[in-house]
Amino acid sequence: MSMEFVRKTANSVRKSLVQKVGINDADYVTVYKVEGREVTCPFYRKWRNMLKRCYSRVYLDKRPTYEGCSVCTKWLKFSNFRKWMITQDWQGKDLDKDLLIKGNKVYSPSRCVFINSSTNKAIAESRMSKNKRGLLAGVTLNKNSGKYSSRVRKGIPSKNHYLGSYPTEKEAHNIWRLEKAIHFKNLANSETDIIVITILHELANNLEELL
Repeated sequence: MSMEFVRKTANSVRKSLVQKVGINDADYVTVYKVEGREVTCPFYRKWRNMLKRCYSRVYLDKRPTYEGCSVCTKWLKFSNFRKWMITQDWQGKDLDKDLLIKGNKVYSPSRCVFINSSTNKAIAESRMSKNKRGLLAGVTLNKNSGKYSSRVRKGIPSKNHYLGSYPTEKEAHNIWRLEKAIHFKNLANSETDIIVITILHELANNLEELL
């Protein structure tokens, strides 16, 4: 066997990998066309997007918060990920990697869970100690009046709600915390996974402990 043949074979294997690491070992066609429209297997779509978030340089440049994330060895094979996903309540939900373990960067069966998109966004917002203006979460400063306004995103789908104006940043933030706690309890009613429901109630209880 020539070295040239070995190199060509290795290059062929690399090109067939998804994001250069994932093995699509499905025994069926995962992406096909129906009347000119591309149709993708929902299990394959979730798997492919997970790999993209971890290994696509283009994606990471746009979303640097995923820098350093990876997929466990078992899930680099599509069939293993699909086998796990089938057992989950996944339809219409996001694959979340850091609800069960805050700050987790590894996608794996024991660390991931499917949650509603509204829940995912609400949790991400609540974990920000400061907003883009450098103020406590949910707070904006009215420079003319010198007072602090409080706003919260809540509801399903979520919308911005004005909570009033307050003399201090802490007061405005505490109102936001109370409303966010109520929102988390309502979100818990929309979830089906008992672990997710428990975590949402824990987050609500933490928010109710005012600053």
